[in-house]
Amino acid sequence: LNFEMTEKYKFLPAIVLVMFTEYILFTFLVLYYYIPIFNKRFRNGETNSFCISLRDKNLFLAYFGSNNIRFDQIGKSCWDSISPIATYFLLCFRCICFIYFFGIACVTDYVVAKGQNWFYFTLWNVELISIYYLLASFSSVRWVLLSTDYSTCKFRKELDVETNERQNLSNFDSVNKTLIITVKILFEVSTATALFVTVVDFILLSSTFDFWNVVQHFTTSCSLLFEMSLNSIPVRWEHIWINISWTCLYMIFAMVIVPTGIINDWPYDFMRLDSSDCFIWYNVLLIVSTLFYGILVLLQLIKERILNRFGVKIYDYDNDEVNLLRSSESVTIIERAP
Repeated sequence: LNFEMTEKYKFLPAIVLVMFTEYILFTFLVLYYYIPIFNKRFRNGETNSFCISLRDKNLFLAYFGSNNIRFDQIGKSCWDSISPIATYFLLCFRCICFIYFFGIACVTDYVVAKGQNWFYFTLWNVELISIYYLLASFSSVRWVLLSTDYSTCKFRKELDVETNERQNLSNFDSVNKTLIITVKILFEVSTATALFVTVVDFILLSSTFDFWNVVQHFTTSCSLLFEMSLNSIPVRWEHIWINISWTCLYMIFAMVIVPTGIINDWPYDFMRLDSSDCFIWYNVLLIVSTLFYGILVLLQLIKERILNRFGVKIYDYDNDEVNLLRSSESVTIIERAP
């Protein structure tokens, strides 16, 4: 690098060191608080307590949510117990959203802009949403096929928990586990990121409601919030670490492609590294990203309260998780006498 390039990126080593240190500290903080809450979820009144070792091989899958979410929760609507039509509506909505956002990602970047916008975080977000809606649509189709009584060509309102079909869904084969984890994480990260991108764009970048600005930055949040009101996917605060990791990944990406000359300038002006203000801006981005994931968790709690008013309970953490843990030989469960 010549002198001009060095001055342009003179804070690059320092910001990398600071961000790396903060990321490691945040990781340990999440893990530290994750274990007590994890144990608390498996308490059965005041008579039993459950201790899970960090060396347990199932802790990884439990963190990513496969131990407290069934396949039907990613495939059906939360209003399914009131009307099975809601699941069909969710399926149609997911398919339409996939076509819409996949079209945006392809048309705007790879056709209209001829691939010149590939480094923007907005496009990353749209592509992430497209992948989510693709896998979510597949999950809905699979659930509808499993839940349809072909003898009468009618949708089964409920599946008997003792039937082989429900047992197969609850046993979590490798395909189901991978699909459940992927859909769940994609929903959490893409929704929180969509809210983050929408607010940052309309406050810092462009406040005009022109066509492409609305299509790329506003409809994303609207569609995912509506999706949240329909689906049965629980949002867990522990996954805030994954959301922060997604934001940090883009920051690392920008710190590589700009100094190496892959692109000539920063995707966003507030990411420039020629001023000490970069320490403020990068930390503000992480804090705001964290806050929007917190807002997502808050919206989830509001949704649960609304569902409870209608007598709908879809997030039975305690019973589902305890039963799965009791059937797992690799998890150390310690029961204390009353």
